[in-house]
Amino acid sequence: MLRTLFDAHPNVIIPVESPFIVRLYHKYGHYRYWNKTTLLNFWDNLQKVLYFENWTIDRDKCRNDLLLCEGAIDYQTICKIVYSNYISYFPKKEVKIFGDKNPVYSLSIKTLYKLFPESKYIYLTRDYRDHILSMIRTGLYASDVLALAYRWRYSARSIFTLMKKHPESFYMVRYEDFVSDPNHYLSRMCNFIGIDFMPEVLEFHKNEAAVNLVPKDIRQKFFSNLFKPVDASRTGLWKKQMNDEDVRKADMMVGQWAERLGYTRKFNDFNMSDWLKVIPVKLSLDIYYSLGFLRKRLPRWMRSGKHTHKAKTPEE
Repeated sequence: MLRTLFDAHPNVIIPVESPFIVRLYHKYGHYRYWNKTTLLNFWDNLQKVLYFENWTIDRDKCRNDLLLCEGAIDYQTICKIVYSNYISYFPKKEVKIFGDKNPVYSLSIKTLYKLFPESKYIYLTRDYRDHILSMIRTGLYASDVLALAYRWRYSARSIFTLMKKHPESFYMVRYEDFVSDPNHYLSRMCNFIGIDFMPEVLEFHKNEAAVNLVPKDIRQKFFSNLFKPVDASRTGLWKKQMNDEDVRKADMMVGQWAERLGYTRKFNDFNMSDWLKVIPVKLSLDIYYSLGFLRKRLPRWMRSGKHTHKAKTPEE
């Protein structure tokens, strides 16, 4: 929803989800010099990233634009070139901002901030119980309540920690607050990223020309609710659709991070039986996420299992 609202702005382009920045970072993020072979390999790998096939993009042009980058250039600029080739469904004037909306990036927020410290980050959080219901319904990730609650907690903790260090770079808003007063919060977000607030973008769903440009199968699969007006009807669904046992698990796993982000747990009194159900899962997920964290810090050849050679510069 927020992606569509901003993409409807004449000065902003935000592509549909495809988390290529993080997915390709560990393979290409260290490059400071790119030759033709490396650029072609990057392009080939880009095609394989989840959902990139849904991008509206002139692929020949994007490929050629990348091939013009032979020489000294960093990974960040390569990524920006890819974004500059995205074709929005909405009409544009002067494009001042390219954005990205990938919820999975919340798990790698430190990497993103390291790459783009000058960027502005909008953290739209949602009640973890509604979030869990949504994830189970879409089937995009794990369907286990404890695993999803842990994921929400991990993301919240990672972003909240970085936000405290760099408050000027982050704007946090709860989904429930936003849908209750979208004009107010969208105006504040526009001010935060440095563009004019245009209330007409909230009427994006009435732009039939733009909506009809989206292929029907893509629209049904990814935008079934995104081309509808902003409303608060999808808040608090967990109160009717989530059983107490699952709510109890989620409340216990999320812990104090519920209150830190403005949510109230239904259950706070946990017995030994509850702990025996949750603690083993939490410990295993702690190890799983920690291993991923440590793997990112290994030398590249250790991460890949084979030696990786940097493209040589002409001087080398």
